[in-house]
Amino acid sequence: MDRFTRTADIIKAYYSYKQTADSATFVKKVCSFFDFIKDESLSDADLNLLLFLANEAGIPQYYLLEKESISLRVEASGIPTNVFNSFRVVGPKDKLLLYERIESMPWWTIEEIKRVSTKLARTNARSLHWSGFQTILNLIFPVVREEKLKQLISFRVGDQQQYSLVTVLLSSYLEGGFMSMVDYYTTRRNPPKTKDEAIRTVADFVYNVFKYHLVKYLGLFDVFFRYRVSVLENVDMDSVPGLGLLMQKLEYNALSPTARKVSDYGVPFKLIDCYDSQAEYDKEQFDAYEKRVDEQVSRLFQ
Repeated sequence: MDRFTRTADIIKAYYSYKQTADSATFVKKVCSFFDFIKDESLSDADLNLLLFLANEAGIPQYYLLEKESISLRVEASGIPTNVFNSFRVVGPKDKLLLYERIESMPWWTIEEIKRVSTKLARTNARSLHWSGFQTILNLIFPVVREEKLKQLISFRVGDQQQYSLVTVLLSSYLEGGFMSMVDYYTTRRNPPKTKDEAIRTVADFVYNVFKYHLVKYLGLFDVFFRYRVSVLENVDMDSVPGLGLLMQKLEYNALSPTARKVSDYGVPFKLIDCYDSQAEYDKEQFDAYEKRVDEQVSRLFQ
């Protein structure tokens, strides 16, 4: 029985208990649910549900033991509270697992990951260090819960199956934008997608998987990695280069303040690229709709 079904069952059991007052059966079901979920990734919302159930069943010690176990592990890890509490949508057990994996990295892995931020800075987030980024994906994979992102990480491509599909797609996106990813799907051999199919697929990746899910895990990794490096090198955490440029690009499809503001208006990708460009941009390539939107947006900045 999966987690969703078990959670639905315990909620049904709660409402049944409220109607029948059969406390013995409810306590038994709550204890069974705790035993099932204790090894799962728990978000703050999950912990709130466990607290509610434990109190309703009259067994608050079940929740307190679980929370105390997590608190002791966090304390033993030495992670400052403000660092550990970053990205609350990721459960504390997953955070502990990710930090343990980061903490056990040898120095050469740390150097490989540093090359990711170096290349992002050197190219203004238009190129990706493939092997370093793949190392990051390998580290975060055990804590990824979103199925689409898990599939993009686990599916390997290339002659030696060395890189995740998400590495290839993200590199294509940074170098050539949205349409570059579309081209990847329309020109591949196994089998190619139609342009409409490719656009729908890429839109889902860029505006859902990348913008929300990938950013979430990369953000958590970035905070933990920079903290770990700051400890090892005895430097301020804020001075450690990270993945900030990449996360800005994924979240806003842009880096400059103006382009990020334009992105918030939901304008076509070409306009975002235009406002984010550091060189002269040929607006003649805009179609009629893009020109009309550009005129409207331009007036906002006058």
